[in-house]
Amino acid sequence: MLRAIKQLRKKYSVGQCLFTSDEAGTHCFVILKGTVELLNRSRGIDQVVSTLGPGDILGEKAIVSEEPYQHTLTARAKIETEVIQFEKRDLPTIETQFPDFKTRLLETVTHRLNKANEFIKVLQTEDAFEKVRAFVDYHIHYSGLSEHAPIRPETIIAALRCDPTMVEESLQRLVKEKALSENKGEYQVAHAALLKKKRVA
Repeated sequence: MLRAIKQLRKKYSVGQCLFTSDEAGTHCFVILKGTVELLNRSRGIDQVVSTLGPGDILGEKAIVSEEPYQHTLTARAKIETEVIQFEKRDLPTIETQFPDFKTRLLETVTHRLNKANEFIKVLQTEDAFEKVRAFVDYHIHYSGLSEHAPIRPETIIAALRCDPTMVEESLQRLVKEKALSENKGEYQVAHAALLKKKRVA
């Protein structure tokens, strides 16, 4: 059994992809060490939408769904990374060596559902400025990035598929309200609490 687990361990060097967008999803991954970035390509530019680390699971749909699917994001090793990479047929081996795997998997699926529900709420926001504000708040809580990581306008434009001018104006307004700070076209959270306040447009 230990030999079987050893065969499922894979190492990825910096910049190497675990999978790419539109690639068939056939494996589930458990990160043992390292950091994996999830990327969305928009207008020819890869945007980091989430960062995962040790203990995190990705590609879980490969073992919980009966239907074939394609990845919508690219997963890339940010640093030297080691994972357990397995298919549905390997589940008995995984469950024997990691008795809490099903619990961890359920937590992951629940988190992803909560994340999806919160994003739906963002999309349902009617006021344009409030939608940008809500997305920034959502992004810093669900991306796995540091609160001080840069918030780029193109990330918001790609996610919300909205007018670039409107996004820039909304971000500038958040700067004036001291919710964000700006440096060379990139934004950072200055006061997270202000992002949660409902504003009147």
